Amino acid sequence: MTTQRFAPIVWLIFILIIQESLLAQAPQLSASVSRQRIALGDTLTLHLQSQYALGLRQDLSSIADTLGRFEVLARSKAQTSEQNGKHIFAQDFTLIAFEAGNDTIPALKVAYVQQENGMTNSLATAPIAIYIDSVATDMQQDIKPIRPIIDLPLTWRDYWDYIAFASLAVLALIAAVVWYRRRNIAPPTHIATPTELPRPPHEIALSQLNTLAQARYWQQGKIKQYYSELSDIMRRYIEQRYTLPATEMITAETITALQMIGQTSQPISSTTPLPDADKPLPHPIDQALSPAQISDIEQLLRTADMVKFAKAQPSIDTHTHLWQCAEQWIRQTRSK
Repeated sequence: MTTQRFAPIVWLIFILIIQESLLAQAPQLSASVSRQRIALGDTLTLHLQSQYALGLRQDLSSIADTLGRFEVLARSKAQTSEQNGKHIFAQDFTLIAFEAGNDTIPALKVAYVQQENGMTNSLATAPIAIYIDSVATDMQQDIKPIRPIIDLPLTWRDYWDYIAFASLAVLALIAAVVWYRRRNIAPPTHIATPTELPRPPHEIALSQLNTLAQARYWQQGKIKQYYSELSDIMRRYIEQRYTLPATEMITAETITALQMIGQTSQPISSTTPLPDADKPLPHPIDQALSPAQISDIEQLLRTADMVKFAKAQPSIDTHTHLWQCAEQWIRQTRSK
């Protein structure tokens, strides 16, 4: 009678031990976010963590660069370790979204493959709700002042493109001189017809501004096209006027480069030492820009960025003011 009375208890303990063993061997997967409410254009961090047996191989190939309406900007280096006979895995994903409202990070599916027989089992995380606040825009007020630029320390790598370009130009000039001397051709006796000189950058930019005004884009409701072309005109002018790759740089890089112009300007003579490789090359003193000119072009470019990427809607006074600001900026900075 005593044996029969304890038999069910023994079977229950045995079943619990078997179940705990199976749960301990099954993979575990979880996902969490750094915050569930962000502003439009801000980023958040998605933290993925898993535990799985040593005999399994984890496959993350199904996690794409787009998760619903979120884009994956960066993935941290995966952190892996072994603990209590298991693989411990963790990785962070930096996400961004460009549409406001309620949204959801969809479930992330991860596969686990048995290395011995190739059998596959999949787990998925739970969807995570995210709320994205839109950028408040008051159409009755002008655009607020721009926050100051965060200065980053410059290294020689920031000037590598310019140094490489200057070196290639010198080598090309030397090769051209050597080739010309080896030709040993007598100079032509006829008088060459003078060719038409190329138009200076400021004339091209002013002509393009007039064409933009005649197109009447913002009067037709094409606000994004108006600011896109206005920004392109100014970036091409900066590129031609100051020999800066402004069409390939973001606004912050362009403003930083413009602020540096003229800072190392000095009269050039036979006793002037050459600049170090990690310092900016001298610019003509007439190219230096005043703080007011830097502020004007920064406001124009950043306003255009807000319209193109954040769907901002500036006032009508801002449309005309920034066009006039662009025309005045070109006339003030044109070559002497």
